[in-house]
Amino acid sequence: MRCYNGCPDSELQALLDDAKKAGEELAKKGMRAVYFPAEGAWMVFKNLAPVTDFHYSKRSAADTALKS
Repeated sequence: MRCYNGCPDSELQALLDDAKKAGEELAKKGMRAVYFPAEGAWMVFKNLAPVTDFHYSKRSAADTALKS
């Protein structure tokens, strides 16, 4: 995955598009994915309550939250 002069290649663009889609899927259920830089991981919250533990990708966190 690379970014050339501000333009992502197709592999990086697919990853960015999937992360955006994961956020939209969570929003439909009233949830939000939050990135924690110190841990380098994502968690999903509904209102202020955590729904998932830490996950290393937004898609993984979203899939776990949507299953429950």
